[in-house]
Amino acid sequence: MHGTLMHGFKQYVVESYGTRVWTGITKSAHVAGSYISGQAYPDEEFAGLVGATATFLGKSPTVVLEEYGAQIVPLLVGIYGVFVEPSWRTLDLLMKADSVIHKAIRVRDASAQPPRLQPRRISDREVQIDYDSPRRLCALAIGICRGVAAHYQESITIEQPECMHAGASRCRIVVRLDA
Repeated sequence: MHGTLMHGFKQYVVESYGTRVWTGITKSAHVAGSYISGQAYPDEEFAGLVGATATFLGKSPTVVLEEYGAQIVPLLVGIYGVFVEPSWRTLDLLMKADSVIHKAIRVRDASAQPPRLQPRRISDREVQIDYDSPRRLCALAIGICRGVAAHYQESITIEQPECMHAGASRCRIVVRLDA
């Protein structure tokens, strides 16, 4: 897992629930809990943190990942915002996430393995994103979609008609701008 996401997860927990909660989570997950953005960490460590956070907070891992995804968007915009056109809005950024932002991530760090996204514009108010990753973090992707909409102060509705957790070969995420 890329260090930016690990560091961002720590920020999410500390900002939302406090340092004591983070300390309890890291003890429960048996990890040090200190992360550097430019490094890579085992996927299992991230999964352990998410699971420990869900247990500690009495929430499902899906809810934790969605909350985290929405919260990390300002950090990601701060890092990768130079690749975002000023004229873009929510659906534009979601359409370009893989071809622009994930491409930049791969250039900066050849070992990075962001998910494969295949977006398709269904209409001027709707984007369909096919998500594929062995990490199966579609809930994080959904949270990021919500965070992008919040960044642009737009309201969206998200549906997920297909999910790898339900046996599909990939996840399909449909994002619609609300009227």
